[in-house]
Amino acid sequence: LPVGEGTIDFKRIFDAAETSGMKHFFVEHDMPKDAMASITSSYKFLSKMLNA
Repeated sequence: LPVGEGTIDFKRIFDAAETSGMKHFFVEHDMPKDAMASITSSYKFLSKMLNA
């Protein structure tokens, strides 16, 4: 699943990451049916969440 479409609480993860000083992260999705759709959806979700 693209980032944000599953059950993982990314807000909680990124809140903790900010506190710990994390500067970079990677998104990995093995063998999606449509790679461009998956990364586009993941990017939109993460951009919205991180810029809120």
